[in-house]
Amino acid sequence: MDWKYHIPHEWEADRTTWEDIWLKPSIHAVPGHSYWLTLDTAVDDERKYEGRFNNVAYLISGDNIYINAKDFLKEDLLEFAKFWLMEQGFGEVCLVEGCYEEFRGSNQHFEMLEGARSALKEIQEETGDDDT
Repeated sequence: MDWKYHIPHEWEADRTTWEDIWLKPSIHAVPGHSYWLTLDTAVDDERKYEGRFNNVAYLISGDNIYINAKDFLKEDLLEFAKFWLMEQGFGEVCLVEGCYEEFRGSNQHFEMLEGARSALKEIQEETGDDDT
């Protein structure tokens, strides 16, 4: 099955230590819910993960994947997202990039970002400052 994905943050470097990704079936008949998955590395606060990996490459906890690595590429994020979907019982999946608007109202993270954008726009309109 094809799944749409969107990375809600600008990917600024080749490698990163964490990232969010939104996932939803590309079939239009499926209701608008999407998954908000986070991939995080073990190095941002090593004490947080102390003793948890026990020589494994990753840990899955709900909608979070913690990897035993110092950083990862965008391609790694996509592979772990596919793996997570398969682990949830969705079988073989293919990821197709979607746009921000396709995920409107589909998860809590989208709603938080929309609220922040709306508040920033109001401040800019009140102050006349587009650089805020």
